[in-house]
Amino acid sequence: MNRFGLLRLRFIPVGVISLGLILVLYRVEARKILKEHPVRVAASGFLTVISYNLLLNSGMKYVQPNAASLLIALNP
Repeated sequence: MNRFGLLRLRFIPVGVISLGLILVLYRVEARKILKEHPVRVAASGFLTVISYNLLLNSGMKYVQPNAASLLIALNP
């Protein structure tokens, strides 16, 4: 499995669960935001995921795996 396949396995379930929780717990606010700014919401989510993964994968070239896993686990 290539690294992008692993990313899909990591982020698709989290995205679906998070969207479900947001729509259940914050139904009115979420609908209002999505209705007023659909492009901004989609673009920010898309760019955040891409930039996070590109920076993570490029940083893994220079850091040992045990240190990288600790950094990711302690990331706020």
